[in-house]
Amino acid sequence: MKFHPLTAAVILSISALPMQAMAQTATAPQVSQQAQDLVNKILAAQPPFTGDAALGCKILLCLANPNGPEAVTECIQPIQTLWHILSETPPGQIPTCPMASTPGNKNYATQAVNYYNACPAGMTPLPAGAQAALQGQPVTYSWVRDGDDGYSMQLTGVSTGIGDGVGLTPDYGGRDGNYTPLQPMTCVGQQVGTITPKASNSMWSWYGANPPAIPVYNQITTIQPGMNGRAIDVFINSALHNVVHY
Repeated sequence: MKFHPLTAAVILSISALPMQAMAQTATAPQVSQQAQDLVNKILAAQPPFTGDAALGCKILLCLANPNGPEAVTECIQPIQTLWHILSETPPGQIPTCPMASTPGNKNYATQAVNYYNACPAGMTPLPAGAQAALQGQPVTYSWVRDGDDGYSMQLTGVSTGIGDGVGLTPDYGGRDGNYTPLQPMTCVGQQVGTITPKASNSMWSWYGANPPAIPVYNQITTIQPGMNGRAIDVFINSALHNVVHY
C-alpha cells in the first residue's frame, strides 16, 4: 500500500473530522467508523521510510486533531511514544515529518511556552496592541483622570490584542509578591469595516483629540489562559492550527 502524502490538505481533512464525524456524545464516547477508517488507512500504510520519520508523520497527524491527540485509537501508541520522549532527562525532541512540508508550506509541531488554546477555525489572534470592535456593537469614549497629569481616553466596546500568546507567562512578582495574571487572548474573524467611537457624554467632545477609527470584525471571541504553559504548537500552512498541553 502506498503511503498517502501528508500534505496540508490531508492533515486538515483529518483534523476537521472531529467537527463532524468524530463528534463525541455522553452516550457514545467513541469516534465514528468513518473517521477511524480514514485515519487507520493513512497511519497503517507502508511508508517508503522507517524510524523517526514515519513516527513523526503519525505524531503530526494525531497532534493536529483538535479533539485530542489520542481521540483516534491508532494515535494512542505514537502519542504515548511522544510523551515518553518528552519525559526523558533531558527531554527529547519531537520526531519530525520531512514529507509534510515544502519550502513555501510548513506543517510541523514544536514545543513552546503557551498558556492559550488556538483560536477557533476561521479566526486569528488579534496582534498585540491592535484594537477591534464587534460588528453591530456601539463604541464610545470618555476621558478619565490620569493621576495629576491630566486625562486619558478610555474606550468601551473595544478589545485589545495580546498576539498569539506564545511565550507569554504570568508575572509572579518575585520577592514583592505582586502577581500579574495573563490577559485573555482576543481572536477575530473577518474585518468588515471601521467605526469611529462616539463621545459617551457631549462634554467629552470638547476635550482633547477625537479617537481614531477602530477596525470592525464580524466575529470576536476571547480565549482564557490555562494553568499549564507546557505545550506543543501545531502549525498547518505555516499558521498556528492547534495547541496541545501536556
